[in-house]
Amino acid sequence: MNFYDEILETIDECIHNGRLEEANTILQRELGMPYIPAEAEEAFRSREHRLRFLLNENREPREWSLDKTLDRLLHGNAKDQLAAAAKLTDRNLRSCTAELQEYLSRDPLPEAAAILIDSLAEQQVNEEFTYRKDGTEYTFWADAVVPVSQSGGFRRASVILEDCYAKDPVKAQMAREVLINECYLFLPLSYDEDESQILADTVIAQIDEMMGDSTH
Repeated sequence: MNFYDEILETIDECIHNGRLEEANTILQRELGMPYIPAEAEEAFRSREHRLRFLLNENREPREWSLDKTLDRLLHGNAKDQLAAAAKLTDRNLRSCTAELQEYLSRDPLPEAAAILIDSLAEQQVNEEFTYRKDGTEYTFWADAVVPVSQSGGFRRASVILEDCYAKDPVKAQMAREVLINECYLFLPLSYDEDESQILADTVIAQIDEMMGDSTH
């Protein structure tokens, strides 16, 4: 069983046990990777179609309106903010830039802010934003931000980590998750390709610490 077989098995187990959101999170993370073997991508797409049907069957009776979504983003708890940020990625963010500017400027939940900044960059929204994080302000134009999936540092570091953990699927998966987290939380800044080795080394050090391994 190779790495992708294990991921598919995990997704299938989540679906079987009714953990649809967890299955979808894993699936979308893998589909967002810079490179996926054709056979694995076909299997992922098959699960994606099935999950869409199952999620539609299990969704709330009414979709969140834009007003409700923004209210949960601006006034909800951490779980509400993350859910709202995820829902906003499917909308045209140009219709709510004022609310997003307000949210980002007041030291928001970093994970939710990262999702929004990446989506603003993906949609190439031509607006200036101020993001307050840990007391530091970052002012940026959203269409000048490099989305995580397009970052040269992210792409190259992914390859380095795949090579490093080619014989250890568990660590390979952990490394993917840590790398994605590092790059998202670094937004609105991004890693250049010439920083990829430093980025990969940072991820490896975190994996070693988590696993109690000092071989690297």
